[in-house]
Amino acid sequence: MEYAIFKILTGNNVRNEVLELESFINEFNETEKIERIYWGSELCAKLLPSLKELKQIYSILRRKKYKLTFVTPAMISGPDVLRIKHLLTYLNSRREKIEVVVNDLGLLELVQEYDNLVPLFGRLLIRMEKDPRVNYKKVDPKILRVLRSSALSQDELGKYLISKKIKRLEYDNVPQGVNARNNPLKFRLDLYYPYVLASLSRVCAFSSTFKNEKDKYQNNVCQRECLDYKLKKELKETLKMKGF
Repeated sequence: MEYAIFKILTGNNVRNEVLELESFINEFNETEKIERIYWGSELCAKLLPSLKELKQIYSILRRKKYKLTFVTPAMISGPDVLRIKHLLTYLNSRREKIEVVVNDLGLLELVQEYDNLVPLFGRLLIRMEKDPRVNYKKVDPKILRVLRSSALSQDELGKYLISKKIKRLEYDNVPQGVNARNNPLKFRLDLYYPYVLASLSRVCAFSSTFKNEKDKYQNNVCQRECLDYKLKKELKETLKMKGF
């Protein structure tokens, strides 16, 4: 079993971010050793590192003996693809195999063009029930078995993924659990813990906060407000989540 940490860019100084990350890793390594860093963004292409930042990230992580997995987002546009292509071209030019988490089927096709990139099927492409408001203890067992099924049990999809050089599938820590035993094609599985991504939208909760009602749903201008502010959602009850 391999443990990894997922990191997104939260500031403008890559070196400082790596130092902060190492501080956390040193605490975690007392129980389990971290050898791999996931770096990128699943939700927004504007949070991906620039080419200059990616070169810094790769150089620093390699010097510190960490493996890099590059994470790409879903719901991307044409300009996003061009930007991501520049980043993938750089990673492919390194003389080693580098993992790339793919959350968009178009990007999965793009990654096929690179010999040194190893695609992983991202959790945003794994279609499963992810509603934390549902009390799965009260769900009929027959329905629960269906809700726990995933791409693992779909032979045609599995064969397609194998044809695209996919060997690992990534899963959320969904509340109903995942039937990981029904895995006839023997994919390796990754589990994101502890948080579950329940929904995704092109409307940015951060940038829309500072706009009037007329412009709230226009996402043409991004100033990375999410790096300067935090949103907190208060819940009236504890949501219990479990993995597989």
